[in-house]
Amino acid sequence: MDRLGILTMTHGTGEADSPSNLAVQRHIAEMALPVPTAHGFIQAGRHLQPAVEQLNAAGVTVIVAVPLYPLSTNKEIGKAFIELGLKPGRLKYQFYPVTTQATILPARLLEAHPALAEVVRSRLEAISSDPPNEIGVYLTHGEFTLSARTYHEGSADELIALVRTSSRFADVRRASLNPKDETLPLATALLERTGKRLLFTHGFTEESEFTTHYIPNQLAQLPPERYRWNPTPLLPHPAMRDYLLFRVAEALLANGRADLLFDEARAAWERYEGFQARVSLPLLIPTRA
Repeated sequence: MDRLGILTMTHGTGEADSPSNLAVQRHIAEMALPVPTAHGFIQAGRHLQPAVEQLNAAGVTVIVAVPLYPLSTNKEIGKAFIELGLKPGRLKYQFYPVTTQATILPARLLEAHPALAEVVRSRLEAISSDPPNEIGVYLTHGEFTLSARTYHEGSADELIALVRTSSRFADVRRASLNPKDETLPLATALLERTGKRLLFTHGFTEESEFTTHYIPNQLAQLPPERYRWNPTPLLPHPAMRDYLLFRVAEALLANGRADLLFDEARAAWERYEGFQARVSLPLLIPTRA
């Protein structure tokens, strides 16, 4: 009989045991999922191998790999799928292919979803005092190539539409940090046109240079009384657990492994009625699944 395990993945910063990396691993562990779960980093330490080794030691034979990485089609996500053996190719730098006998099933990227919208809305509400007179601004990493940027921005706009319809804010907007930072031009235009206070949050799942330095330094150019900034990442938040469970259920069902669905994953799938984002990449189905 197969045994299910979950591999979650984020970007990671610096050494594998850096405070921000350890915090993410702690947040995932605190979800207390009912199946073996391990967290790996795409850009830290030996990447995903230590987490896969934990799942190997737990006797896992089927791994659902869930990217909790800022929505992207860039080389880091591609590298993770290559290292997991889900895409062909070999990289010439920092390449750590995983070793496992388990079948690995990839989940979708961090695309628009009602659970993510709940997290973003709550981050804005945490710094809000008068929603009808405030505008939320959601900051994303952004993409450099046109095709990837179209996907990234379309998905972010879909997420923001979900936030907008479920909140009491005057409006909710989105700005990308790359390839050309849209934050200050958008903020200046909104302040001049509406006079409303701006509330800023972001789509990163972990603390990074963007959240601790770059974004605050950009926002410091605005009048301090005209904006508020919430640097808290998407993790931790109760709705992130719901999101993770949903993605696990989606991957299992897409690969014909409903037999591995556990109660909480099935409940998450049913709670969101099999939500399918309008802007979405095809779910990668490994040939060996």
